[in-house]
Amino acid sequence: MVMESWNVLPYTLLEKVYHLLPRRDRFACSMVCQNWREALDCPSLWKTLPINLDTDLFDPTVLVLMRKYHRYFNTLELRWANNHPRLSWMQQRPDIARRACKFLMVLSETNIQLQSIKFVDWYDGRKLKKMIYHISRFLKNQKSLINVSFFMVNFNKSDCTKLLSCCLESQKSIRNLEMSYCLYPPNNSQEYVILISCLECLSNLNCLKIDYSFFINGVLEAILLSKTKTLSTLEIYVRGYPSFHETVSDSDWDKLKQQNPQIRVSFYFVSFS
Repeated sequence: MVMESWNVLPYTLLEKVYHLLPRRDRFACSMVCQNWREALDCPSLWKTLPINLDTDLFDPTVLVLMRKYHRYFNTLELRWANNHPRLSWMQQRPDIARRACKFLMVLSETNIQLQSIKFVDWYDGRKLKKMIYHISRFLKNQKSLINVSFFMVNFNKSDCTKLLSCCLESQKSIRNLEMSYCLYPPNNSQEYVILISCLECLSNLNCLKIDYSFFINGVLEAILLSKTKTLSTLEIYVRGYPSFHETVSDSDWDKLKQQNPQIRVSFYFVSFS
């Protein structure tokens, strides 16, 4: 009698419970009975797919759930649970890269079209090029991205600008771009050229959040060249004690205001402890 009452719990109640559970526990609950399994087929439970590359991909239920519910995904967040290199992490790196590549290939096979892609707390070692390759392939097939975010990333060399360029199949739909708190800014003119050429293509931006180290190297000029008239938020993050030898001219600020009369510009001074 008790088990029977558990089996007939209403879907709305089960969905609220599932929202509180991590993926692995959701999967375990779905094995209890048909009613619980059907309640898991709820779009709001799967709108965002956060993946810790160094921990989640060792759980076989991740691929099972992704194959079953990928049609509901709107946002993919790729991050590291431990974004500082440790000896154990370095030893696991080949296995992590292999599992990540498999995950990305399976995800690509679903032909899913996302609205948001986020790279968060990302530590990128020297030998993860194959992973970046598969991420690039996946991004090149995305046609309707709205939000692209690189937050607190430590990409190796030019990977950040490379991945941004792979998002340009969505250049007409991208509304929000974030490149803030990056720990490894571009260090040569070629990387800035790639960044600038990407920004020139984003003519429908509403919000841009960007590090000062990026911004001071031609970003404002790129915004003006993009002819965007929809930019309403520009947030610039200044880290540490940068050199202010290079400045933006008053005339360029005036042009930005004329082109985007509703724009609000904010500077944030931040530090890393």
